[in-house]
Amino acid sequence: MFCVLAVEAVVAGDLAMDFVGPPDSAKPRVYWWWLNSRVSKEGITRDLEQYRAKGIGGVLLFDAGMPAGPMPSGPRFMSPEWLDMVKHALLEADRLGIEVSINLCSGWDAGGPWITPDFAAKRFVQSELRLTGPQKFEGKLPQPPSDAAYYRDVAVQAVREKSGDRPLPPPRVSASSAMYPTDNAVDGNEPTFWVSDGREPGDGPTKQKPEWLRFEFIEPITVKTLHLLPRTPFGPRQIEVQVSNDGRTFTTVKAFSLGKETSFALPLPPTTSRIFRILITDSYATQNTQVCEAWWDDRKPEGRALLRALKTGRDSSPRWSPDGSIRELVEAPLPKLELAPGDTPIDLDSIVDLTARLQPDGQLDWDVPEGHWTILRTGCTIIGSRVSCASPGGEGFEMDWLNTAAMDQHFKSMADVLCQNAGPLAGKSLKYFHDDSWEVGLPNWTDGFLDEFKRFRGYDARPYLPVLADRIVASAEVSDRFLHDFRKTVADCLAENHYGRLATLAHARGLRIHCEAGGPCYPKVPPMDALKNLGRCDIPMGEFWQSHHWKEDGQNHAAKEIACAAHIYGRTYAAAEAFTKIGPHYQESPADLKPTADIALCEGINRFVLHTSTCSRPDDGKPGYEYFAGTHFNRNVTWWEQSGAFLAYVARCQHLLQQGLFVADVLYYNGDGAPNFVEVKHIDPSLGFGYDYDVCNAEVLLTRAAVKNGRIVLPDGMSYRLLVLPKRQTMPVEVLRKIKELVEAGATVVGLKPLADPGLKDYPRCDEEIAELATQVWGNCDGQTVTEHHFGQGRIVWGRKLREVLQADGVKPDFEHSAKDAFIDFIHRTDGEAEIYFVANRNNRWERVDCTFRVGGKLPELWDPIQGTMRDAAAYRMAEGRTTLPLEFAPYGSIFVVFRKPTSLPRAEGQNFLEFESVQEIMGPWTVEFDPEWGGPNSVVFKNLEDWSKRTEDGIKFFSGTATYRKRFDLPGPLQKGNRRIHLDLGNVKNLAEVRLNGASLGVVWTVPFRLDITQAVKPQGNRLEISVTNLWWNRLVGDAGLPENKRIAQTHVRLDKTAPLLESGLLGPVRLVAPLDEK
Repeated sequence: MFCVLAVEAVVAGDLAMDFVGPPDSAKPRVYWWWLNSRVSKEGITRDLEQYRAKGIGGVLLFDAGMPAGPMPSGPRFMSPEWLDMVKHALLEADRLGIEVSINLCSGWDAGGPWITPDFAAKRFVQSELRLTGPQKFEGKLPQPPSDAAYYRDVAVQAVREKSGDRPLPPPRVSASSAMYPTDNAVDGNEPTFWVSDGREPGDGPTKQKPEWLRFEFIEPITVKTLHLLPRTPFGPRQIEVQVSNDGRTFTTVKAFSLGKETSFALPLPPTTSRIFRILITDSYATQNTQVCEAWWDDRKPEGRALLRALKTGRDSSPRWSPDGSIRELVEAPLPKLELAPGDTPIDLDSIVDLTARLQPDGQLDWDVPEGHWTILRTGCTIIGSRVSCASPGGEGFEMDWLNTAAMDQHFKSMADVLCQNAGPLAGKSLKYFHDDSWEVGLPNWTDGFLDEFKRFRGYDARPYLPVLADRIVASAEVSDRFLHDFRKTVADCLAENHYGRLATLAHARGLRIHCEAGGPCYPKVPPMDALKNLGRCDIPMGEFWQSHHWKEDGQNHAAKEIACAAHIYGRTYAAAEAFTKIGPHYQESPADLKPTADIALCEGINRFVLHTSTCSRPDDGKPGYEYFAGTHFNRNVTWWEQSGAFLAYVARCQHLLQQGLFVADVLYYNGDGAPNFVEVKHIDPSLGFGYDYDVCNAEVLLTRAAVKNGRIVLPDGMSYRLLVLPKRQTMPVEVLRKIKELVEAGATVVGLKPLADPGLKDYPRCDEEIAELATQVWGNCDGQTVTEHHFGQGRIVWGRKLREVLQADGVKPDFEHSAKDAFIDFIHRTDGEAEIYFVANRNNRWERVDCTFRVGGKLPELWDPIQGTMRDAAAYRMAEGRTTLPLEFAPYGSIFVVFRKPTSLPRAEGQNFLEFESVQEIMGPWTVEFDPEWGGPNSVVFKNLEDWSKRTEDGIKFFSGTATYRKRFDLPGPLQKGNRRIHLDLGNVKNLAEVRLNGASLGVVWTVPFRLDITQAVKPQGNRLEISVTNLWWNRLVGDAGLPENKRIAQTHVRLDKTAPLLESGLLGPVRLVAPLDEK
């Protein structure tokens, strides 16, 4: 059973008042990066005060090292000096009312110097020794390939091979870098790849610092060809093929200069050896080198070995397609294990367990019976992966994710120290512990794994261990079921022994946890149940990217999964590491972030944790030191002083999307297997646009689902009209029993009739029960001639589209719009009497559409999260329980449509959006004042508005910061009477503008339309207009790249190319006075 967590609730308040001024619970958080632990008390205080002033509700204190770059270090991680800085941060946060979370290591993933090999992440390893009997064998078994720091034996078994023609096992592969699994280069799956250790230009392989892939066979082989598939355009340029007799001294057989082709067959003189190495001395990419596949002669890895590797979690997924799609992985079951040519199943009873005969030094004495035998020695070793990007003092192994003792050691060594250091602030300003995204290797074993297997699966795994060595035991069917159970056990250990244990330990100390517990981890595909992991967290958390690095069809890989976990496990918040990226620095303004934010909001994320905000010491200068990843957001960015307007937008959106419950018509059950992830948000062709959905796992279905009034309901109030089964015909028998219970109670379940249980427990009796239950529930429904069967108070549907089923039940789409080529996204929450829709334009163009909402009898209100304004819709119509109203969206525009007040009267005469006419363009000349401190001229006259980057003066061309435009103007005669509202439209702005008119501040504009109502501040004549425009750091850093070090204006380790294109900057206009047409 999963542990019961303390569920947070949004404090009740006035919905409208809190929309205008959002509460702290609605405000975004930040990743507060303590880079190289280089912080000071003055910097900590300044950061926290600025966070509070700008609208940040909390910080995730994240200590981490700088992977490259000349940055000095601060206090050693977890030293008394470092802890003193943490204590100061907690005291200041308490004073300011800021919530603090702390990441439980320096860098990621979880680990540190206290993680000894006993507590480090582990995998199973195996070796083989071939014998022919009868004979008396007395000798040492080869130890499986292992890390010198740790190895433990698990079992020794002898299997009788039915044929003397036994294929050579695949080689053990190692590499100069473990950043990506070396298996990626030998898995027979071209889309996966191995990457050498390097992130920055210059880190790539050289003759002085080569990278390598090493292949070690159990006996010598003769090769004539090396096949190499580089990952274009990051492949090797120069390589040497080498051999060794002892694994220490290597001799070059032949060197090659490689072109940019996508594959090579490199001829070699016939070469016999047991150990081969590909030495890479140059690469087409300067930061690293990348290899998709490498194999010798005809030994390309494929077939069952590849499938077994996937099924045990030691590999990247063969279902990872070149375009990054994960749809196939999550939509369909893994392919079943089948007999390969030459396979003969091993009789279970013929396996001889020799474990008790093995001596501590590996010695084995055994009377070998007649025939061909292979002794399989199974053990476990550490993966060897270490904490990534740790600051000094935080280095160490990554912890064993499958073991409670490892979590206890980790928690005791850091979390308890932090709690003791915090004193009474633990549970007060210190609210959460954090576990970051899964980016480790692929652990698949732990001490006591066989006991855990028996606890979770109910039978002994030991007789089936030869399956892990590529043998078929009993039958392909039996072996496949065991592999299913093996993956499930790894997943259960991860959920229970890591995330569940972390929650238990934190709760006992009055704290809670948020973890990126469900990925993203692609292209690594560990055997995990992502939803189950996330269900152990008080706040499920993932991440979304500003770049397209982790996107599919414009959606984020993990966001929908996080939202589903929050909904099905009854959590208030669905959090995400927001706007992370790897790419050019300082290229994002709030207007660039908004489209990405709106996607995440429509996916269900309602708590942004901005990544990243580096804690800066005053003496570091501006923009200072920054981490290599993330969208930089701290008090050193050029637009910090104007950032409150964007943060208020996020807070208003999050406030409304934290209310009540998510509205979904469909609940997809995604099955029982592992790996088990939730697909990106998409439109199911069977369902179509306008209906929303959640995804649940077996645990939620079994322990939380019930039926009320024909709907699937969960204890926290979530409910669904349809339960949809996976597109497969295997189902655990306990799940089918639950399906029967739900249908009998009145549920509508859509899906295929199950034929078998996927696991091995109680096989074949479990399949017999599946057949009995399925016959009762599905009856004569075959999905073709009969598509519906009533059972009890409910029904089974098979062979009909979900949209047909819903519409036949009279359930119209929750949201529709009239434009065929528009992309208008939405999400719907219900909170008591209020129906809350967030609607967003996903296109970079103006859209006018009629939007229809599945709400009747209530007045639609338009709530603008940018301005914080609310108004009743002036035009709408009602029909058949739905309300339609015309709306206008700016490029990437968004609006909330809220239904609260009862009404039965439509409105047809008014207008829901203002249409403007231009009444006067404010022409040049403009006086523009730049800041000389940042290289700009004190004052210059622009005859016309123009892009700063197009000017000839370096002080303007490369300027980054804020410049103020000044201009006087009179209203045109007809407007001087004061009987019309007047707006100032700035046209195009790069990137933000703060407007003052006649000394009055009118606010900040940061996205299209750059328009403000100036009616209250404007005078008939003699108006003094000031427009302070702020651009980004990029242009200054490009300009500095062409200057000597001592002449540079900005202070930072970030280096750009002096020839890089500059970004548009400044007030581009046209600047116009505009007036609403309806007041003409």
